[in-house]
Amino acid sequence: MADQSGKMSKGCLIALIVVGAVVVIGVIIGITCYVYREDLAKSAAGVMVNGIKEEVAKQAPEGVDTVQFNAIVDGFKDDLSKEKLDPEKYRDFMSSVQMIANRKTMTAAEVGQFEDAMIAYFPDLATLKKPVEPDTTMMPDSAAMQDTMSQ
Repeated sequence: MADQSGKMSKGCLIALIVVGAVVVIGVIIGITCYVYREDLAKSAAGVMVNGIKEEVAKQAPEGVDTVQFNAIVDGFKDDLSKEKLDPEKYRDFMSSVQMIANRKTMTAAEVGQFEDAMIAYFPDLATLKKPVEPDTTMMPDSAAMQDTMSQ
């Protein structure tokens, strides 16, 4: 859009400057994200883990040992901040935990899955998880019940 003297109009010049500035800012943001991608990924995982920890603290599902859960979460965050990020393990962790993170209320099984995902990422956290004890309550034997009822 040139005027009669062959110069560009002021509106077109301003639009070109704005577009140029937006492109430069986009390139800077892209480079920054690429350079700090590991820190951004760790931060995203930390935010998600903290969110799940807060939900469990607010409404702990029945049968969840919150002390054990908090210890595993704190150990995970500590190890994550110290270790170099393994992209493959990170991808697996995030995909397995994403559905749990989107829920407002969690079941004890989901909390267990979340603990298992953190332990799969950092196997040394397994020492913080107590083994599940088998149910030792006595169930009456149905055959013995039949014998007593027939007498």
